[in-house]
Amino acid sequence: MVDQPVDTAGSVGGSGAEGATIRVLLVDDHEVVRKGLRLLLETTLGYQVSEASGAVPALAAIDAQLPDVVLLDARMPEHDGIWALQQIRQRHGELPVIMLSTYDSSDYVDGALEHGADGYLLKDASSQQLSEAIATAISRRGLYLHPQVARRLVGRQSRVGGSADLSERERAVLDALVAGAGTDEMAAQLYMAPKTVKAHLTSIFRKLGVANRTQAVAKALREGLVDD
Repeated sequence: MVDQPVDTAGSVGGSGAEGATIRVLLVDDHEVVRKGLRLLLETTLGYQVSEASGAVPALAAIDAQLPDVVLLDARMPEHDGIWALQQIRQRHGELPVIMLSTYDSSDYVDGALEHGADGYLLKDASSQQLSEAIATAISRRGLYLHPQVARRLVGRQSRVGGSADLSERERAVLDALVAGAGTDEMAAQLYMAPKTVKAHLTSIFRKLGVANRTQAVAKALREGLVDD
């Protein structure tokens, strides 16, 4: 119900329920990294993969043939992944974008989440993690974080102390989340754009000191922030 990664082709795979192959745009300025990831995505997971070597070529590729999901390198020359993510959000709204990086530093993670990334993976992610992240992003079932990134985020919040000082709109989003609503459902119920819902969720996660929707629901119920 909440933050449950759904693999669109069973255990591991790239075909949807109707048999359509998921189209992935892989954006990375390092050719060796791109080729290695492409091999994994195509051969092991069965996705249809196209490539872009930087932010500007990626935007052109997205404009020309809208993919189902974008795997976007966080750190690139000229324009980085955060800049590219902002451009994608302006041009293509809710296109699923997963940030892919060697780095789990706060600057990269915070920037990605603040600008509406659907997930954050490190480049040492397993094939299962890649599959789960892509399926989660496409199905709108939550925010997928690499385990190392999630631990860092939770650890940072634990040090500073979580806060339940939620705004009225954040509480409304949290109520809907506990009721099992997905992003699009919350947007319709609360008369918000989906990207606004995601922004509120990111803020809620930070204030509660949690890393994902499941943890947010558990803490909200445990601490009486919403009615069970």
